[in-house]
Amino acid sequence: MRDRVRALPGVRFVERCDVDGVVTTPDKTRVTGVRLRSRTDPKADETVAADLVVDTMGRGSRSPRWLADLGYPVPDEKRMRVDVHYSTRLFHREPADLDGCRHVIVGLPPSGRRGGLTLAVEGDRWLVTLVGMLGERPPSDLDGFVEYARTLWSGEVHEVVDRATPIGEGVTGAFHEYVRHCYDRLTAFPDRYVVSGDAVCSLNPVYAQGMSVAISEAQTLGLIVDRHGLDRVGKRFFRQTRQLVNTAWTLATGADLAHPEVQGPRPMPWRVINAYMNRLLPAAHRDPLVADMFLKVNTFVAPPPHLFHPRILAHVLRNGRTPTGREHAEPVRTGQDAQSSP
Repeated sequence: MRDRVRALPGVRFVERCDVDGVVTTPDKTRVTGVRLRSRTDPKADETVAADLVVDTMGRGSRSPRWLADLGYPVPDEKRMRVDVHYSTRLFHREPADLDGCRHVIVGLPPSGRRGGLTLAVEGDRWLVTLVGMLGERPPSDLDGFVEYARTLWSGEVHEVVDRATPIGEGVTGAFHEYVRHCYDRLTAFPDRYVVSGDAVCSLNPVYAQGMSVAISEAQTLGLIVDRHGLDRVGKRFFRQTRQLVNTAWTLATGADLAHPEVQGPRPMPWRVINAYMNRLLPAAHRDPLVADMFLKVNTFVAPPPHLFHPRILAHVLRNGRTPTGREHAEPVRTGQDAQSSP
């Protein structure tokens, strides 16, 4: 992807430097570029002029500080700590593995802190990620990785890592807390400037929603520029992506709030929805229709109300017996025959 973007006409990569701040008009109402500071040569510092500046610097975004320096209000901030750690390894994949299924999700039950997923990727490989929350730390060494997989409530991830040939070493990561900057609530914001992706809302990577949100935001930004040009682009963008970010935040934090140890508000609407999800998820482990719709909503292909469609509701009520511990049925599985065998 990097090579293809670099090959686009008009694209220039500036490496080994930091964005030191934004440049504005004298009255500070419009952003006109950025200042770049070289990490290796102070004489290589430069100012890059731009018709539009988009901050996609993730959780390390300095936009709140830059806004304050320019005299603008700083966006309100929301946080929720989950202390998630994850470890990922690659394994050789055989066509007969998991009876041909290409994707297995072992969710974290409210009574547990461990989960994982197995995903078929290019090169006949399995990408396997083990997850721990609230302080659980999946090991990256092979023996520890296999043993941790054995402790999951479903045995299918362990089936892969115990039999398949490992490729390379394990890689670990961590996500300590959700962070959301409420730019959509600001009454004043400089023109020709946008903040997007994790720089606005950083979500638990366990649910794989961050890239979906970023792609949807990029599409929205393109439509805004095409229809309205660059004037007031930031305010239009935050207003039009508010519902998308709200949905992503609600889905992800709502799932983690099912764990009693996670600190956060649990209003009555959440309690009702959580009670329904406690039935929907077990149904998704057994029912192809429910599994398909859950995955579509989780990746923003379909809106959340689709989970309450009468047809889905009927399947949930019929198949949604809430299991505990190892009484779980099959994990969510998808493959070439995903519509009939999730």
